[in-house]
Order: sequence, then structure tokens, then C-alpha cells
Amino acid sequence: MQKLILLSLFLIISGLGYGQESEKYKKLKTKIKYREGYIINLDSTKVKGLIKTSLVNDAKIYDVVNFVYKDGSKANFFPGKILGFGYFGSNFISADKKFYRILIEGRKVNLYERIVKNHNVVVGAPGMPSSTYTTSSENFYLKKVDEDELFFVPFFTFRGDLMTYFKDCPELVDAIEARELRRRDLKEMVRRYNYCK
Repeated sequence: MQKLILLSLFLIISGLGYGQESEKYKKLKTKIKYREGYIINLDSTKVKGLIKTSLVNDAKIYDVVNFVYKDGSKANFFPGKILGFGYFGSNFISADKKFYRILIEGRKVNLYERIVKNHNVVVGAPGMPSSTYTTSSENFYLKKVDEDELFFVPFFTFRGDLMTYFKDCPELVDAIEARELRRRDLKEMVRRYNYCK
């Protein structure tokens, strides 16, 4: 009995150090660009730590995750190397070698977002230098729960494409066709589809 108590005490004491935050981790945690979050490894284990965010480049988080473990060590994760990650109310999945932010998870269809950075060049007039500028655009994707592929929601042909995509919900198709719902109402379309009979 005494050996069992000593063994239990040893396990409790030795377990106290596991998962504790290092001084380096605590210091990074106070910085504005680090958020408490998690990654989901390929074996579906969830690991808590810090996610480094960019204050000026929203699109960067869709390409690589800079993660800090509680012991202070750092690692970069690219799409396909983890199943997903999350921080501060935002959750992301890895699919098609890209990260996508989950906007709506429904019983029939999910809505995802991906911010893409675009580099543009404007050719100058003769004798003038060219200039470059960067813009970012919000791309949306749908995925039915019984399908594997993500469906890109196009900008210009979205009405016809969404009418085809949601064809098994006539009320929603009618609302799209009647222009009651537009591309900006994508979240409402997804909500309606998830409750369509």
C-alpha cells in the first residue's frame, strides 16, 4: 500500500511539469501578434499553443501557420501537414493543399472563405517607371457533407452555378432566380439550404 501511495505521488509530481508554459511562451503570449490557439495534427490530436498572426497581411495565415508550443519551441505548418488550426474564434481546415476558414458548418453544406493576395503591375507611360500594388480578395467555397470536393463560388456566373449547386432545394433556387438573394447573401443561402427539406 505504501508503494502504491509513493508511486501515485511520484506520478502526480512528475506530471506537474507537463504542459506548463515556458518563460519564452509567456513572453510571446503578451505580444499582440500572438494569439492563443491550437493545431490539429494528422492523427487528429489537438495541441494548444500560440498562433502568430499578421496585423497587415490577412492572407498570410491561409498559406502557413507559425505555431509556438508551450515549451517555447516554434514550428511552421503548411496545408496538408496538419488537419486544421484555430485561434480567437476563427477555425481553419486544410484541404486541397490550402487553408480555408470555416464560416458556417451545417448539416448539409459548409461555407468556407479564403483570402487571396493579388500582386498587380501597372505599366507606366513611355519613359515612366511601372508601379506595383497589392490587393486581396475574399473567395468563398461550399462543400456538401457527402462530397469530397470544395466548390468555388464564382463572381460573375454565381447565380446559375448556385442554382445548379442547390438544385435539390427548389425554394432556394427560386429565391436566387428571382434575385431575392445575391452573392452577398451567401451565408443566408447556406442557412436556408441547411434547413431545406
